Amino acid sequence: MKISIILIIIFLLGCQTIPYKNIEGEKWNIQYKDKDYVQAILVDKLLIENYYAIPNIFDVKFENNIKVKIYPNIEDFSIASNTYKLGKPRNNNSGKAMGESTILVCSTTSHNSYNVAIHEYVHLVIKSFAGSPGYTSWIDESICYYLSKQIPKSIKYVKEKSKENNYFKTFEQNDYYIQALYYIGEYLFENYSVKEITKLLKYRSVKRALNVEEDVFFRSWCTWIENKEIPT
Repeated sequence: MKISIILIIIFLLGCQTIPYKNIEGEKWNIQYKDKDYVQAILVDKLLIENYYAIPNIFDVKFENNIKVKIYPNIEDFSIASNTYKLGKPRNNNSGKAMGESTILVCSTTSHNSYNVAIHEYVHLVIKSFAGSPGYTSWIDESICYYLSKQIPKSIKYVKEKSKENNYFKTFEQNDYYIQALYYIGEYLFENYSVKEITKLLKYRSVKRALNVEEDVFFRSWCTWIENKEIPT
């Protein structure tokens, strides 16, 4: 009998929810569990570097107190995404921006994936002055990938596939599309002014904002990516 009671107590203790811990920044709060302490610390460092820097790029004022929650596994992250009707995450390197000031990310050991929190932060900043597109926009995504420095592992793959893929019309989240987005963002900032890019984000139309047809824009990008040197 005593053994049974002990086992029940152990089981109940094991079922208790491990509480989230907090890191309080100047304008943000990061919630995490013990195993994700390193990730939380690095996200905090990235926010210190980017919280004011990214709004300054667009010359806008953004002072929202933001909350970043790091879910300990993909299952919990998926449940939260579904609960908030944010769509199913692709993997544990995904993130979600919610409302005006909330960022949801998943536990990961990939250092490059820590930038996902900044990617979602860029979404919040863009939403503050350009609103939400209401759909997944290659315009928003490319700028978020670029400004959060989510640099693909290899430009060679993008160079090889650029002519045979144009998923910017149908939006198919395959490996090519995800890797190409960073370079679309880089192309925009190399070839257009911040004022033009801001206009592009507000209109979500290449024709209306940049006075160029979308097909011409992508052909120009293909030429640019072809001529871009592969780092040695």
